[in-house]
Amino acid sequence: MSSLGINRKEESLRNAVYRLELKGDQKTNYNNKAKVRMRRYRERQKEKRHEKPLTRNEEEKIKKRKEDIREYNKI
Repeated sequence: MSSLGINRKEESLRNAVYRLELKGDQKTNYNNKAKVRMRRYRERQKEKRHEKPLTRNEEEKIKKRKEDIREYNKI
């Protein structure tokens, strides 16, 4: 297991303890912020779902632009 996984586990445990220690107004404030955060997240997910996939021609154009930018930055 990588150290990244261990750090995530430790962080999630710390977050769980923090949430358990919240009282009254702190808890409602935290929950309201989480509600807003999740609402925004879901909206972004919906927008991503409705995007059309790029055609091969569009992908090639984007790749060409990126190469041109790299060439320009080398100068």
